[in-house]
Amino acid sequence: MTRMRAAAAVAFTDYTLDAVEAGKASGTRLYTKIAQRNFSLDVLALNTSKEILASGIASPVTVNLVDQKDSATGVCGTASLDCTVTPSSFTYTDKDAGRKTITFNCTTAAPDVRVRLASGNKALCSIDNFAIRPEGFTVTSGASADANGQSTSNTPKIAAGSEFSISAIAILGYRKKTKIQPDLIA
Repeated sequence: MTRMRAAAAVAFTDYTLDAVEAGKASGTRLYTKIAQRNFSLDVLALNTSKEILASGIASPVTVNLVDQKDSATGVCGTASLDCTVTPSSFTYTDKDAGRKTITFNCTTAAPDVRVRLASGNKALCSIDNFAIRPEGFTVTSGASADANGQSTSNTPKIAAGSEFSISAIAILGYRKKTKIQPDLIA
């Protein structure tokens, strides 16, 4: 099997499956997504020359997203993400012309995600990985004694120009440490 960097590919006897951004060509990159928002990827049926096959694939294809958290480098993850996948399994028809759009909506964020493509008894993960980022962060600070930060009598009182702490926690339990870049805060 010839693998192309930045593409999800599963090689079989006479064809390859390739996951790409919706509407994009074989071998294109997979990009960061946002949790709890729909996104689509296309699964392409390709011949060995990387041309889209119009027909001839009879085996059902199963698609899911896996977290690479506890997987060794080069090993396909087994921990499926909590995602709605539509359709999660399909068989190509002549009408598909070798391209099937799959829609995902994941309830959690994950920094290292791969597309798992299975057909028959063969399955591999995508060569490219991508992140599903949290939709937002809960930001808190020890600088204010009231929710609106407008009280003149509540404590603690922080004088202008004084240092104070700030923290941001990812919504949906993103497991990577949140980093604040002070040089970007004005």
